[in-house]
Amino acid sequence: MNCKTLAAAMVLSLIGMTAARAGILDLFKSSPVDTVKEGLLPEYSTTVRVGPALENYYDCVSGTASWESFESVRGENIVEFQCVLGEEHRNDLNDPQIIAIAETGAALAGVMRSLSGEEGSEVSFKDAVADWQELRLKVQFALSQLDDGAFEIAYVGLSPTYSDGLVGAIPLTHGTLSGVYDNTNLFDADLSNYASQEEGFWDLVGDVIKARTEALQSQ
Repeated sequence: MNCKTLAAAMVLSLIGMTAARAGILDLFKSSPVDTVKEGLLPEYSTTVRVGPALENYYDCVSGTASWESFESVRGENIVEFQCVLGEEHRNDLNDPQIIAIAETGAALAGVMRSLSGEEGSEVSFKDAVADWQELRLKVQFALSQLDDGAFEIAYVGLSPTYSDGLVGAIPLTHGTLSGVYDNTNLFDADLSNYASQEEGFWDLVGDVIKARTEALQSQ
């Protein structure tokens, strides 16, 4: 073997070794989903990891928890958790007292919009919540492009499926996750103040109506 042949063989050998090392390192690199599931959200718990916190939430129907990763339209690496919520959350807003207050407030808001020349919604709060066939909890996390293993909450919300098969989106505050970590009802904070008609309650009412309205407009 001449010198040129030997040199070429050595280069190829080094390339092969480098590729092998890269392949081995890739095997040990966590997937985006695993990165989030094994991570912590210190604002909610410094000991309970994200995966068990979400998957073991008391009102997630057994066997419905799912994870996926994808790239957003803005180029973000997103990890999404979903689970189907049980009857408790589906029925919470379908309460006669809550509906009465919500409908009265929504009607008043509609009058105010009409007086100002704005178009009101034809969807009622009562019909919107009564039409929920399924309700999913959806939580999205955005992975950092700069700090490997770092991520932040990108979205927390509910996804109702209606009797006509359409799907809505009801955004919730990121603080709603405290209910998941504490294993309490996600509506507790907003429904506890419905009698005093505070802002959180009206935000929820408006978002429920908006979700159904936008779902119908998407047809």
